[in-house]
Amino acid sequence: MKLILVLFITANYMFGLGFFVRLSNLFLKKDFYSKSIHRKMLFLMGIYFSMAIFIKQINPLESAVLAVMPSLVLVIYTQVVSYNRNKQLSLLKIRFFRDISLKISTGMSLLDAIESICHNSNNFLYKKIRHHVTFRQHFNKSEIDKSCFEVIDFIKNALDSPVNIREKLNAYEEKLFIEHDFRRRSGQALLGVRIQAAIMCLLYFFAFIYTLSFYDFEKNKILILVSLILFVFGLIWLTKIGGKIRWKV
Repeated sequence: MKLILVLFITANYMFGLGFFVRLSNLFLKKDFYSKSIHRKMLFLMGIYFSMAIFIKQINPLESAVLAVMPSLVLVIYTQVVSYNRNKQLSLLKIRFFRDISLKISTGMSLLDAIESICHNSNNFLYKKIRHHVTFRQHFNKSEIDKSCFEVIDFIKNALDSPVNIREKLNAYEEKLFIEHDFRRRSGQALLGVRIQAAIMCLLYFFAFIYTLSFYDFEKNKILILVSLILFVFGLIWLTKIGGKIRWKV
C-alpha cells in the first residue's frame, strides 16, 4: 500500500512537471519572457519537484496541489502580462501605422519603412512584425496573439497588393483609433464590475487568513485546500472568459 501511494505521488509530480514544461514552452513562443528566463524557470522547477518528492507524510491531495501550483502561478503571471500588453497595444498599433505613413510620405517603400521602425526594437509587437514580415518566417497563427496576427496579416496583404498603399494605411489607422476609443469607453463602463471582482478577491483572502488563524488546519485541511483550488480555478476561468470577449466596431 505504501509503495502504491509513493508511486501515485511521484506520478502526480511527473505530470505537474510535464504540464509546466508544455505551458512554459507555449508562453515562450508568445514572447511572455525571454529564453534565458525560460531556462531558469525550468531549472528551478527541476529543483522544486526534486525537493517535493522527498517530503514525508504527504497525502495524494497535497501532492496534487504541489504539482499544479507552479502551473497555476505561471498562468496567473501570463494573464497579468497579457492584460498589461493589451492596454498598451491599441496605442502602440496606432503609433506604428502613423510612423509607417510618415516614412512612406518621404519616399520609402512599405518594407523599408517597417524595417526602419522595427530594427533593434525590443517591443513585443515590433519583434513579431519584423520576424514574420521582414524575415519572412513561418506564419503560425496559434503562436501569435490575435491582435498581433491581425496587424501582421494586414501588412502581408498590403505587401502582396501595394496599390493605393497610403489610402489603405490611413483607413486602417482610422479603424484602429475607433476601436481604441470604443474599448476605452467600454472599459470605463466595466470598471464597477472589476472593482466588485477585486473586492470579492480581498474578502476571500481575509476569510482564508482568518480560517488559517482560528481553526485547526490539520482537521480542516481538505476543505481549505479544496476551497483554495476551486477559487484559483474559478479566477482563471473568469479571466479566460473575459479574454475571449471580442469587441465589435
